[in-house]
Amino acid sequence: MRGRPEPLSLPWLLEEANPCVRYRTLTELLDRPARDREVAATKKAIPAWPPATRVLEMASDPENFAWPRGTKLSAAQLGRDIGMAVRLGIPSGHPALRRCAEFLRSRLPDVLGSHCYLPELVLASVRFGDPADPETLRLVEKVALNEVLADGNRSPTVAFGRAQTCCGSHSCHSAVVRALDCVASVPERLRTDTMRDFLRRGAEFLAAHRLYGKNHHRFRPIRGEYTLLHQPWGLDWKTDILDLLDVATRMGMAGSRALADALKLLLQKQGADGRWVLEKGYHTDRPLLANLLWNVEKPGRPGKWVTLEALLMMKRCAGLVARIRAGEEIAHEPAQPAGGFVAYAGPHSRDDDARVRAEWAELPGMSAVLDGLVAFARKHRIRIG
Repeated sequence: MRGRPEPLSLPWLLEEANPCVRYRTLTELLDRPARDREVAATKKAIPAWPPATRVLEMASDPENFAWPRGTKLSAAQLGRDIGMAVRLGIPSGHPALRRCAEFLRSRLPDVLGSHCYLPELVLASVRFGDPADPETLRLVEKVALNEVLADGNRSPTVAFGRAQTCCGSHSCHSAVVRALDCVASVPERLRTDTMRDFLRRGAEFLAAHRLYGKNHHRFRPIRGEYTLLHQPWGLDWKTDILDLLDVATRMGMAGSRALADALKLLLQKQGADGRWVLEKGYHTDRPLLANLLWNVEKPGRPGKWVTLEALLMMKRCAGLVARIRAGEEIAHEPAQPAGGFVAYAGPHSRDDDARVRAEWAELPGMSAVLDGLVAFARKHRIRIG
């Protein structure tokens, strides 16, 4: 493993052309205090930078903000897009962000049953509103209770009944990450027992997958794109190793051996100049604001955003990184037993079973397929609800 070329990338990250990267490098990577002259001047320059200006325009009038082609943003899209303010370094107390958080809270009834959208809208209240507000904490508890930790990657029948899965036949790994992100963003002093229990089980879940691997297929990536470094703003309902490392370290997993695979991969991707290449642009199947913001960086070239995020993850995991660089083979925790997280699936009833069977019966031959899946689950002692 190569040496420590990080300082080579610092002058590049501190260039004034991108005040957001410069500000976060000064404050998060170099730990400069807010009273530092360079920090104060850079923070003042952020709102005038075109991407930040665009986000603040949207946040100032969230109900009427329109895309260039005239289509208004839905609350779900807005909830994802406003998260870019954190990546850009816009202060969380900005009046426009507070107004936007209030608007998003008013739209929560539309997404209360969604694993993908509810955490992102609640997260806006935590980050840009008052995290100590009792209603905000109640909503975060709802996210923690909206169970997503059923390990559908192991059990193809976990979607039978009312097991809480987002993608049909398997638990959505990204939905897990977004829910953990939301709960982990609540300050430790404000967390309830329900939140702490959810984060504890979430840490077990991520550890069982070594963050991004299939724990039943020799830890091959759940999705190949998880190993690619994307634009770090607004990752929508997808994820990658930088996003996973960010959430895991904020959950207190910085020293966990489960992070070793992701850190090794990150180190392998680092160039001799201390930089990381932006391997893929913003990835989504929906045209979100990120696509329209500002074409700051091109995939295939060294990227300031991914380099900053990578260095921050290595700083948080300095102990593990030092061991990896020293050539130490880091043994992983024992794999979870089969079905270890299927027990976290949501409740279901006979009425639910009857409803699912009726839906399947509408398709020729599918009743027999369902019976076969249930028989397989029983034979291998896999819980299906």
